[in-house]
Amino acid sequence: MKNAKTNIFLETASQAFYEKLDLLHELFIECILLTGVCKNGSMLEKIPFQESKTYSSECYKMLIYLIRQMKPNFSCRLLNKKRLEVECLFYDFSSDITGNQVYMIQNVMDWTSKKNFCCQVWMLQPEVTTQDMIDYWRA
Repeated sequence: MKNAKTNIFLETASQAFYEKLDLLHELFIECILLTGVCKNGSMLEKIPFQESKTYSSECYKMLIYLIRQMKPNFSCRLLNKKRLEVECLFYDFSSDITGNQVYMIQNVMDWTSKKNFCCQVWMLQPEVTTQDMIDYWRA
C-alpha cells in the first residue's frame, strides 16, 4: 500500500464507531501486547508501557522502534467537536517469510483528564490483513 488511508468518524457516528471497535476486538484481535498512559503529545518510546508476557522486553523495544520508523498503512479516527477522541493505527509487518503480521495501536484520548491518553498495542490474528481492516471500517 503506497499511501496511508484514513477513515474519519464524526461525533454523530460515535455509536457506530464504538460498535465497530467492539466487534473488531471480538473478531480480529489475537492479544494485547502493550498498554500505557502518558501525557498528550508524548512520543511512543516515552510511554511507560506495561508489557504482556507474550514476548520479551527486547522484542517490544524492537516493535516500538519499527513502528516509529513506519507510517501506518491504515488509520481510523473518531472526532468529537473537532477533537480526536479515539484512533486506531494499523501497521503491516507481513512478509513472505513471516506471513501476516498486522498490529494496531489504539489511542484513547482524555483517559483520566484532557491532559493524557491511553495507548495500547494489539496484535491481530495471523490471517488478518490490512486490506481486511480497510474493508471492515468502510463497510
